[in-house]
Amino acid sequence: MLRSRIPAILILPALLWSCSEPGPTSTHVLEIGVQPQVLVDNFIVERTEALSRRLNPLAKHAANPVLSPQRPWEGRSTLPTTVLFDEADRRFKMWYQCRDELSSSRRSRDRWAYAVSGDGITWEKPNLGLTSFAGSRRNNLIPYPVSRVLLDSTETDPERRFKALAYDRIDEDGPAGILVGFSPDGLGWSLQSPSPLLAETRGQGTHAGIGDTHTVLGWDERWDRYVALMRPSRRFRDIGLSHSTDFTDWRLPTPVLTPDPNDPPGTQFCEMAVFRDRGVYWGLLSVYHPDSLMVDVQLAFSRDGVAWRRVGRRHPILTYGLPDRFDSHQLRALNPLVVGDEIRIYYAAENEPHALSPQDAPLVTHAVDAPAETPAEQGWVRRGRGFGGLARCRRDGFVSLDSGSSLGSLLTKPFSCRGDQVLVNADASRGELRVEILDAQGRPLEGFGEADAERIRGNSVRHVAAWRGDPDISSLKGRAIRLRITMTNSKLYSFAIGESGRPK
Repeated sequence: MLRSRIPAILILPALLWSCSEPGPTSTHVLEIGVQPQVLVDNFIVERTEALSRRLNPLAKHAANPVLSPQRPWEGRSTLPTTVLFDEADRRFKMWYQCRDELSSSRRSRDRWAYAVSGDGITWEKPNLGLTSFAGSRRNNLIPYPVSRVLLDSTETDPERRFKALAYDRIDEDGPAGILVGFSPDGLGWSLQSPSPLLAETRGQGTHAGIGDTHTVLGWDERWDRYVALMRPSRRFRDIGLSHSTDFTDWRLPTPVLTPDPNDPPGTQFCEMAVFRDRGVYWGLLSVYHPDSLMVDVQLAFSRDGVAWRRVGRRHPILTYGLPDRFDSHQLRALNPLVVGDEIRIYYAAENEPHALSPQDAPLVTHAVDAPAETPAEQGWVRRGRGFGGLARCRRDGFVSLDSGSSLGSLLTKPFSCRGDQVLVNADASRGELRVEILDAQGRPLEGFGEADAERIRGNSVRHVAAWRGDPDISSLKGRAIRLRITMTNSKLYSFAIGESGRPK
């Protein structure tokens, strides 16, 4: 396989993009409460000077791969599909896909398995005794296809505490599609219906109806319903939005994110893991490049869950490893987890190229062996394996506003002050920041001006700003204010008007 290697010094400019949007001075007063404000867009930003918005690549964990095929029933792949933290028993729980390769062809047989962990790094594969393999039930297999699992904190029925969507077929000769299951413990599952609730349909040589990848956001209070991201069809890979009021009756997905002319020719979207944090929908988009047969992960975001924007000029936030690494060719991110002051992103990784499908062949631009008639017959992908990986970043760390040696500044739009202190998530270990408080018209408030502001240095997700040694801004509660943050050699990730004693 031909694969380009771009020196890091050439990649760096792609991580930066303009953060100033010209326009009239804001007069509308925003209500942001005590919600930390991330800086992925200009929702809270009036203007900036000498700052650059940066996409911060995720850091892969030193213990990778955290999941590997080791047991006979796991075959050649252990691909995590869901990782969550169960508050009830204080453990991380993982559902993953095992895959055998059948020797007679490229066809594969999938199984589903379960693992638990106290720290999310070292995983135990318990003997569940639920299904037989090679004449024994001493394994961690689950008899139900559980691709995307939701631990539903809003559910009142204990038998439906865990919910799952999976793409599969009940009858080998029947249609494939979305299956729905419920479970009290995530192990014993019951099917909602004996047939797929959303099925693949065929007509005139194309596939339509529903595709074979999906993710689950869960219950969304903004929408007052369950939300899932599904592939609308198998004709082309893009991202669609589906929803349900009861997790049973799902709508056919409506496309919300599709490759556009700014993407390289042939770009397709395999799936998008989504979670909502800090009032923003974050999407970790697995992007397929048929010219290299590889899949990386890019960042997208939305303020409403429908209108999505790409981040960082489409540069990967999580990219494949070197040719000898477990994640050398394909990455698919799972829904992120907030763990303390960091965000964890578990991902499924493969060290083989993505098999060509017949519709991909015309999109391939480099010289490769002519693809076989079907992906099942492409023998050069047989030797690969699948693993589970882990990447991380600090809380609110996907995007930052960065300054250099010249003084940079950020001026916010006016907002109502609802707290009693200013919290700043920033890395000023090589520089410093100051926070000034202004009125709605942009005039410094007495006692909170530039001369009063204490220097902020060091690296913390919750620096507390102070003025002449005093962090208390309770006298400003209810007023319309702005912040001006000046900085050198620093990275600003987010800020909040917080309340004393309340964690950010």
